Amino acid sequence: MIRPDTYIQLGNVIIHEPVTVFTNIILSCMSLIFFLIIHRQKSKKEGDFFWSYFFLVTSFGSFLGIFTHAFFPSKDGLLYMSIYLPLQVLNISSAYFSQRATIVTALAFSTHTKTAIRITSIQLAIFILAIFIFKDYKVVTIYSALALIPVMIIHFMYAKNDKTYLWIAYGIVVLFLTGIVHATKYSFHRYFNDLDIAHVLLMITFSMFFVGVKRKNPA
Repeated sequence: MIRPDTYIQLGNVIIHEPVTVFTNIILSCMSLIFFLIIHRQKSKKEGDFFWSYFFLVTSFGSFLGIFTHAFFPSKDGLLYMSIYLPLQVLNISSAYFSQRATIVTALAFSTHTKTAIRITSIQLAIFILAIFIFKDYKVVTIYSALALIPVMIIHFMYAKNDKTYLWIAYGIVVLFLTGIVHATKYSFHRYFNDLDIAHVLLMITFSMFFVGVKRKNPA
């Protein structure tokens, strides 16, 4: 199913997918705020460092998404791809930072920590290359599943001893709902389509991640 093109006109400027653009602005701003709050904590742990950069990369990605939605009704061409492909690199990089945060917290004392870091780094490099080869969002979807399902499982396991882990675990559950929304193209209205619903779910996910990080290190 093809999404109907929506737009608003501001003077001589046409803004396509205005609700998607607006929700991207919110995502970018809230992610930047979360980054600043965590990054400025005086007693940051190594896991907080990686979570802060998860939010920073997410903020940059959402910012680029403003342009891909607002000014490119046709999703092709060299200029579009010059923004779209780096955006997808940022998307998978954010998932990578969540992996690293999990490794240095939940797996901090495991004998497999170095191996896990090596595997996740190789995985990231392979999928970044795949983004530029295939130019398909499915690459991001596959990477996100490979990266975040283990992160979710680990957080559910460790929640038996520390309930704060549930914030991130359930946050990932909410995140995976965006995949269902995208797959079904479910839409409330042409001006509030599956992209907009997914962005609202991302706001919930990122808020849950932030609460989970802050509750583990409230200082």
